[in-house]
Amino acid sequence: MIFLINNSYTVWSSIFVLNYKSYESDYFIFEMIFDWTTIFLQFLIIFRTCYIISKHQVFHKNLTILLVFQLLIWIETVFAKILLQPYWSGYRTVGNPLKIYQHYWTEDKNEMVPINNILDEWGLFLSSCFFIHYYASMLFFVLTVSIERAISSYYLSDYEKKPRLHISIILIFLTFIFSCFVAYIFTINYFSFAAFNAIILFFGIISMSLYVFVWAYNRRIGHTNYSLSRRFQCFENLKSLQKAKRVVTTYAILTFVVNTSFCVVYISINNGVWKFFIYFIDTLTNLIPVIICPVTLFSIDTWKHAAFRFFYNRRRTPKVREENIVDDHKKHTELYFEHLTKSWI
Repeated sequence: MIFLINNSYTVWSSIFVLNYKSYESDYFIFEMIFDWTTIFLQFLIIFRTCYIISKHQVFHKNLTILLVFQLLIWIETVFAKILLQPYWSGYRTVGNPLKIYQHYWTEDKNEMVPINNILDEWGLFLSSCFFIHYYASMLFFVLTVSIERAISSYYLSDYEKKPRLHISIILIFLTFIFSCFVAYIFTINYFSFAAFNAIILFFGIISMSLYVFVWAYNRRIGHTNYSLSRRFQCFENLKSLQKAKRVVTTYAILTFVVNTSFCVVYISINNGVWKFFIYFIDTLTNLIPVIICPVTLFSIDTWKHAAFRFFYNRRRTPKVREENIVDDHKKHTELYFEHLTKSWI
């Protein structure tokens, strides 16, 4: 929704209905219970997934940290929902309290919601920053994974043997800063809607191109006459890229679907089609953990077994067997380094 601040400039917010007193509905309390129960269950799914990923480290620590960070940043959408709740329910009115504002994007000043000071309704605009920041972080996640794998390709000789945690910290910091910048310029309408979507498309193409380039580079190095340690690191990079492919592809598809829905909303602002896609975007954003977490866990056998171990009958899974479970990836890695050491001796 577009707000006209003191008749001088416009600001965007992710809400699309204002001054509609939904709290007067007989079903309001049930909707609230359903919404927050769903959010609580999603919290459990996310934290369970992050725990499994952290405990059973299949990837390099840097890649593991990036993945856990991306899953946890979904909490931003919960903060946005909390800030928007008084406006969604109709407890708090903005502009003309007798008028129901209902639009997502408009260039007609008569349809814009007038506000004297942006600080008077800071919750509306902070929530939109949270929402866009999360969406931007989804877009940059593919890029950060590609950069991390590109760095691992640069340090071919010893990347797996050294943690180099500063790499993941720097990538997270840069992602956070760039996402904040994207959220800010989108909220203040610095670019037109079409220009903003073109920028998103550009970064999407760059991210996927870099991912494919790193994949191709490691495949080429792995079949050359480089030293055993360098070819081993290429082998590890390819395995990580292969195992992370489902997660990266899912994030790329979700980003593409959300961006396409935004474009449809913008094109259909003069008819009622945009309402369907707005609800679709809102629902998809809420269900992202339900989509991403299973894809993440099922992409690695170790994670998949750990996820379902809670539901297994303990009489069928003796403790002795659980203690003897060794991660195939780690075992394979240790075997390669053992052969590497023998070859040096």
